[in-house]
Amino acid sequence: MPRIIHFEVIEHPDMLMIGRYEKTDFGSAGQVWQDYLQSDLAGKLKRLARKNSLPELTSIDMIDAVGCLFDFREHDCFDLLMGQMVPITTKVPEDVAQKRLAKGRFAHFQIQGETVAEIIAASFSLMTAHLEKAGLSLPDSDVYWCEVYTESFSKALANKEPVTMYYLLPVRSS
Repeated sequence: MPRIIHFEVIEHPDMLMIGRYEKTDFGSAGQVWQDYLQSDLAGKLKRLARKNSLPELTSIDMIDAVGCLFDFREHDCFDLLMGQMVPITTKVPEDVAQKRLAKGRFAHFQIQGETVAEIIAASFSLMTAHLEKAGLSLPDSDVYWCEVYTESFSKALANKEPVTMYYLLPVRSS
């Protein structure tokens, strides 16, 4: 059973989410991620992000990749931007998609479970229930969430150990 093992609220500046853009759904997202992670773009953006780091995200283990899910539609469809978070001033290559993430507050969750599938299935309800108890909620508009994949996540997955997924969600006081 997945459980929240860490929660904090992080103030963050204007920033960019940069990467490869896809329209997808929860059933297809795994393959879309595999394609991205095996691409040259994944390594290129990881190097760019390491050169242009965000001090606000230092509490997160070494980041391999970030997935920003937004524009949720019926039938579990959504837009996905796979890549990295960087400062707003970062020079981004023209062929790389980007989404501006406005200055504000993130709820930073770490959710641990036996498998990625069980964490993904439970994460939204776990996080929204926790936010409600903390007197926080998602914004009324421009709703998105970011799944942060770290080096420790990749290692645990490879060793068939319980995994921890990191999530960042924009929040406001209720």
